[in-house]
Amino acid sequence: MNRFSKAVAKAVGRNARTVVIKVKSSPAYVPGGTVTNTVTEHSLSAARVTDRLATSNNGQFVIKDVVLFYLEKHDGVVFKVNDVVVDAGEEFIITKVEKHYAAGELVLYILHC
Repeated sequence: MNRFSKAVAKAVGRNARTVVIKVKSSPAYVPGGTVTNTVTEHSLSAARVTDRLATSNNGQFVIKDVVLFYLEKHDGVVFKVNDVVVDAGEEFIITKVEKHYAAGELVLYILHC
């Protein structure tokens, strides 16, 4: 673990809480006409932040609240848009995944919901 990974772990750990992330696998086609999706649940530590964003949409000024989850890198877990984060009984759908690198290594995910 490099010094950037340690710094991210320490920063996230200060405000971490356990959340469940439901990661959907790629759909699989079964001969005979059925498509199956599997969902894997991961319990991970994440720091939750609520932010207010101001954007412009077709000339209209839009202000919306967004929930961000900061997670350190987890081996074997790949977060994607439309996966679900469950925090204290609330479900949030991931709308954007940001990956942050330091010294050429992935150290932080920011999940926008």
